[in-house]
Amino acid sequence: KNTLSDLDSPVFVVEDELISRVSQHKCEKGNEILFPDSNTITYTVCGESGVLTPGTCLFLQATDEYTLSSTAACSVIHRIIINPVLMDDLLYPYETMNIQMLVLDKQVSQLACQLYDEISNGKPYYEWIARGKLQELYGYLYRNGLGENNCPICQDTEVVQQILLYLRKNFKQKIHLDKLCTDIGYSKFYACHAFKKQTGKSIIGYTNQLRCEYAERLLKSGKISLPAAGVRAGFSGAEQFLKTYEKLHGKFPDITAKL
Repeated sequence: KNTLSDLDSPVFVVEDELISRVSQHKCEKGNEILFPDSNTITYTVCGESGVLTPGTCLFLQATDEYTLSSTAACSVIHRIIINPVLMDDLLYPYETMNIQMLVLDKQVSQLACQLYDEISNGKPYYEWIARGKLQELYGYLYRNGLGENNCPICQDTEVVQQILLYLRKNFKQKIHLDKLCTDIGYSKFYACHAFKKQTGKSIIGYTNQLRCEYAERLLKSGKISLPAAGVRAGFSGAEQFLKTYEKLHGKFPDITAKL
């Protein structure tokens, strides 16, 4: 069985996967960079759980095992697989970088998307350009100390991850910001500011997004009414669900169940 560590294997590979239930993976082909398309995806790596939101990148090492899942009806994960031989050729001291596994940073997200697009398009000389993008990506990570525990970006990411996990577990219930912040051990001002800065959404706004995704998934099953789906997702009823969904998506959800 060949792997990307073979010298004659491709330098880069990109894959897209539709996540509709729990899927298990192992980085057998090389280092991986994962980022979601639009919906939220929950991951578990070596017993550690977290949440991938748009704008977040997950960096995995060769041989890492991980699982992915989503509450949305359909979520797409983009995967960049990098030949370990190329990682050894990086100009930066990759082995000593200790890069944070999860990075929520606008510049990192943009560079990862550019790298993905360059590989996907496969235009002439794309490998050389992709190598440059990879150098730029890891150079940015190294320069900004995204593997250091005292890095401000890392501190913000830690609190945001705690909030995301809390919301994923409790979004069907009424969310009280004071209780949430007490449970995770941060002030309400800092927690709300860090969450808005890194996700671009308010805590309540993200909670409503999770509720809409879950309610839409229930509706697509065709086994539940719209009012019941809204209530089970944490809304007060059908009216609040529809109003919130239209605000997020600019339209009403496709109804496949009895009203």
